[in-house]
Amino acid sequence: MLAFAASVARCDDVKPVNGKKQKPLAWAKKPVKDWPQLVLTNAASFKGHSSLEGASAFLLKTSTNDVLLVTARHLIGADGGVEPPIALDAFDKALAKWDAFPRTKPDKRVAASGLALSPMAGARHDWLLLYVKNPKGDLPVMPLRARTKRAEIGDAAYLIGVPYSDQKSSQNVYKGKVTGRPGRNYFQFEFEPPVKLAGFSGAPVVDADGYLLGMMTTSPESKRKDGLQTTCWCQDIAMGYSLWKKQDKPQPEDPAHAVNLALPEGWKEKSSDAKNVVISAEYPKLDASIQLQAFPAATFKDVLDLKAWATRNKSVKLGDALEDRRETELVSIKMGGKEAFEYEVSGKIAGSEIRYRMILFERNGQYCNLLCWAPGENWTQVQPRFNEVFKATK
Repeated sequence: MLAFAASVARCDDVKPVNGKKQKPLAWAKKPVKDWPQLVLTNAASFKGHSSLEGASAFLLKTSTNDVLLVTARHLIGADGGVEPPIALDAFDKALAKWDAFPRTKPDKRVAASGLALSPMAGARHDWLLLYVKNPKGDLPVMPLRARTKRAEIGDAAYLIGVPYSDQKSSQNVYKGKVTGRPGRNYFQFEFEPPVKLAGFSGAPVVDADGYLLGMMTTSPESKRKDGLQTTCWCQDIAMGYSLWKKQDKPQPEDPAHAVNLALPEGWKEKSSDAKNVVISAEYPKLDASIQLQAFPAATFKDVLDLKAWATRNKSVKLGDALEDRRETELVSIKMGGKEAFEYEVSGKIAGSEIRYRMILFERNGQYCNLLCWAPGENWTQVQPRFNEVFKATK
């Protein structure tokens, strides 16, 4: 049985194409029992990897009328039962066959032909966009159109999917509303009736007018009796649409997509709304924290190299409000074969010592700073944990 992702990867903000009101679609005004088939399930096989069976998918019609098959990216890894996991840049070579069909109509299939997003899109998203072999043929479901305005708290929304326990249904609709935005490209959706969400990864969520708001990607730990749930997290369609490699006007590479950090054991991700933040996290056992920021190196046209950028970054005084503030010199380091510069700042807040370590380096055309901090008494113990984070940044 497929599971859904256990954690949420945070992405920086991707704006919708525009915020204009779209004309309601005729089918969305009908009772939900009369809605057209919208959700699919997956059956895929790969060369050198285990197969994929189940979860959810749907068809997306783009602004240029291309038809894409959409599902959750985490399904081509351990969460989807695929071993070893498949990297995006190896996907097309690994793909043997990918079909999607309504749960109760396995003969009504649509076949995918390959990856429709850039393999360099990075890991800070959960979208898997696939080209359809015969987009003008007899499709088993109606393709959805993207909403151009981001989901807002209070919006009516509908999750479309089928639990594994319901073998006789090809599609159920769960009505609810948007209740929060736990991340800049995520919205939280509460719905009724309660259902076990295993198998809903990749399911579409539409608004009251029939337009695609986003994709169900994970669920917070809020369960009712017998494992039933009424809350899920979804990623905005604007995020998925921005990754489509054939869009009319490709967006510049987002630092949060170019740089990836899989947190080492013991670290716990936390939210941050600061600009250019790839990830923030804490290490509760040692009361330590980190924040990784990335900036496109091409935007610093007057900076010749990493050292010059690191020197400029150091000139912005960190911890000016500290009492008895002390700062070390900028030094060059190499860790795991990776070059970087670093310095430390220490001082006191309300009589308690706190220390900061800034590691400045370059990854994938991005200038990055890894800000690390912890109480002074834990400083020596936490250094190996900070080093692990730096080494894990790709």
